[in-house]
Amino acid sequence: MRPIDLLLCAIAAFSRAAAIPAGAADTPSRVQQLKEEAQALAPLVHTPLARDFLRMVPRLPHVEPRAVYRAFDVDDSPAARAMGHALGWDRGEDGMKLAQDLFATWSLFVRR
Repeated sequence: MRPIDLLLCAIAAFSRAAAIPAGAADTPSRVQQLKEEAQALAPLVHTPLARDFLRMVPRLPHVEPRAVYRAFDVDDSPAARAMGHALGWDRGEDGMKLAQDLFATWSLFVRR
């Protein structure tokens, strides 16, 4: 997949956005939630990798609140499929089955 295709996917998937409600500031931070979850999961993990991961969670730094925009109530599948079709992802013998196989994941990384 070309980098421009990835960029277009991201734009299509997140073109409709709604701000997190104002009351969200009253909820615990995600870092605090991770720390609580790690403590609760500790007795259940058995692999060294999982134990190491959970042991490092308390060292996570505090993250200042920031505006994050999401649209959980909007289905962008039709727009993403139209974009995939326009880019030719469904063409040819090995073309993608856009209705079944097109999805998106995203991560946000912030460098300090």
